[in-house]
Amino acid sequence: MSDTDSIKPQNKRERYSVLLRRVFGKKKKKKLPNKEPESIVILGLERYGDSILTTPFIRILRNRFPKANIYIVTPGRRAYSFFKSDKNINGIFNVKKDFFSTLFFFLKKPADILFNPKDNISFTFTFLSRIIRSRYSVGLSFPFHDEHYNAVLNVPKSEHIIYKNCALLNYLQVSYSEKDLIPYIPSAEISTDILDFSEKLKGQKIIAVNISAGSPVREQRKERWQQIIALLPYPVIVFAMPDRYADKEWLENHENVLTSPPIRSFSESEYILKQCALLISPDTAMIHVASAAQVATVGLFLTTHDAERFAPFHVPYSILFGSESLEDISSEAIVNAANNLL
Repeated sequence: MSDTDSIKPQNKRERYSVLLRRVFGKKKKKKLPNKEPESIVILGLERYGDSILTTPFIRILRNRFPKANIYIVTPGRRAYSFFKSDKNINGIFNVKKDFFSTLFFFLKKPADILFNPKDNISFTFTFLSRIIRSRYSVGLSFPFHDEHYNAVLNVPKSEHIIYKNCALLNYLQVSYSEKDLIPYIPSAEISTDILDFSEKLKGQKIIAVNISAGSPVREQRKERWQQIIALLPYPVIVFAMPDRYADKEWLENHENVLTSPPIRSFSESEYILKQCALLISPDTAMIHVASAAQVATVGLFLTTHDAERFAPFHVPYSILFGSESLEDISSEAIVNAANNLL
């Protein structure tokens, strides 16, 4: 009897996992084949931040297995757009858009290893783990999940996402250094506007402020950002997603803010960030872009979010918490944290 046979599923996701187990059966636990993998499939998580935090794992895999085919299979358009220019992978599949062609590809060419880095139960990712043909599948261990894989790995729930993603490397006995774990942004074309603007920043001490987070509860009003910017000791560049371009332009009327061209990719964001001394940002993908650019960061988090797992990586940083809203954090506290890192 398995660990979950005597446990009653408590929610819809757990019930779906039990259903998949009944449909596909329990995966037999077995040892890793004693040969180097020729093909590896990674199930790509949906969000941009998750994708950025997966890049160290992919780069280490590529360096350790230079001849292997490394594929990303993702149900998310964000992960697809992020990885499509990554030279460390051999192919990326958007399974929502190309479901049958993805299945047919791996039916003809089964992967030697499939890895699901998801650390909570997901019908979509468990289903993909079962229908994508592979000779050996690996997932993370938690209730109603273990029986879908040939091997499961135990990762502390509080561990940083970068370390969690690298659990497969540890299982494969692939060595790496802390420096190897710095994220990267797949290269993409940089516009002339961004190149020219970045050139003008050289030799200056610049603070970057990101006002977008993709969720109203993790954002602040433009007037609040203006208060913060007015207290900062150096010129500021404002980063914003298209839905907040009007706020960005409004803030650029402040004497302490430099007018910057629109940014079209994470590569362009990283390119400008490399000219900056510091980033101030809510909990969003830009924090991880700053880690890739190796820029000190002030992160603004809600107390409900697990900052330890999504903290800036391998850079000096400070994290401040708001209880109900980021505006619970005083402007003075944000500026003091910034000054301590400058």
